[in-house]
Amino acid sequence: MFTLMLLPLDHIPFVSRDDTVLCAFMKMGFTCSPLATYTSPEFPDVIWKTNCVFLNKGWFDLLRDMAAPVESPTSPGGCIFLSDGLPATVTAISNSDAQASYTLIRQWSAPESATEIFKVASYRNRVCQFPLTIIEHDWPCRDIKPGWQLHANSAVSLDKLTRCVERQISNPDTSLVDRMVDTSQTKILEKAEFQSRFHTERVNFSISILVSNLAQVKKQLNLSQVTSIQQSNRVLAYPEELDCVFEFTNKSDR
Repeated sequence: MFTLMLLPLDHIPFVSRDDTVLCAFMKMGFTCSPLATYTSPEFPDVIWKTNCVFLNKGWFDLLRDMAAPVESPTSPGGCIFLSDGLPATVTAISNSDAQASYTLIRQWSAPESATEIFKVASYRNRVCQFPLTIIEHDWPCRDIKPGWQLHANSAVSLDKLTRCVERQISNPDTSLVDRMVDTSQTKILEKAEFQSRFHTERVNFSISILVSNLAQVKKQLNLSQVTSIQQSNRVLAYPEELDCVFEFTNKSDR
């Protein structure tokens, strides 16, 4: 019998019209890649611009799209799960309601840079109230340059995405999602619990990041004057540009 391993959280995209999200990540001490572009054979007339933030495990896709909603602050645009064999994964979930399947090609302006190819499939099943989206690509990505995974805040791993809702909505069938993806990396909290845990009423999302040195996070946030709550076992950062609080914790505490 074929058994599919639970798919890990691969990356979180943000979509905005300008460099606002990029600047917010830089102020928090993340190393951001140069500008890249995505193209797709299925959408030959479209080019998406992006900067990326690569951790040792997981990454962020900071996309620019002039057609994006005028939204301030900017929310996470999804949670994408990694498969090392998309055809087998698609076969395993063939009974679900497919939305789209396409290929993305990421390219850099430097001609000697490698090209990364992504195969993407999305479904109407929901994860953290986002469409279930699965991606296949090399990890680490072949196009990552030395130094891009080194961050002033010592970030090493994307740990979890949490969403705040007014109240939990019963999902009639979560069995497919529970069988397919590592749902320990996503969570939904009702507003009262979310606000109590993250000490804010302003934002609707939290992203948890594992770091190697919490003192470096505190130093970077103080230097950039990013609003934060600094505790002994974690640091909460509140970039005003984002509808999101970042929770930094030491990887050694996990």
